[in-house]
Amino acid sequence: MQPWSTVPAVPKYLGLAGLLPFLATTLGAYTCVPTDILGYQLLQATYGASILSFMGAIHWGSAMAGTGSPATANKRYLISVVPSLAGFASLNMPPDLALPLQLTGFGLLLAQDVHAWRYRELPLWYPTLRVLLTSVVVGTLGATWYANKRPLEVVADIKEGKRVRERE
Repeated sequence: MQPWSTVPAVPKYLGLAGLLPFLATTLGAYTCVPTDILGYQLLQATYGASILSFMGAIHWGSAMAGTGSPATANKRYLISVVPSLAGFASLNMPPDLALPLQLTGFGLLLAQDVHAWRYRELPLWYPTLRVLLTSVVVGTLGATWYANKRPLEVVADIKEGKRVRERE
């Protein structure tokens, strides 16, 4: 992979800015009252579906641009629509299913992106950006999914400002 400094400024800063809704919804899920966790999970799942769809379009664009082997263009067109379909399907699921589906989708798409990069279908700097962004996205999706799995007394104590040591 290329050094971080090789990533062009516009995709770098737009990509980092795109993490803000993921980070904000995860923070919200851990700082809200327990009854509001579901709302933050649904909000994150909605944003995640749109970004998953957007990330799949990278392969459509690379196929249209004619980068890489012409023999793989049809495969890249096909790969480009799968994230949109997965994202759409996740919108019709409860967060306990939607968030893990999206987490898996982002992980698999990253693997495909790295594969495409190795075959020069994507810019040399692309995986440098993608690995960082996807790591944060996958981490926040997992953390937000886990938010309502915590024992309720821990959630209640957090809301009351108590520390774990004070409960013992």
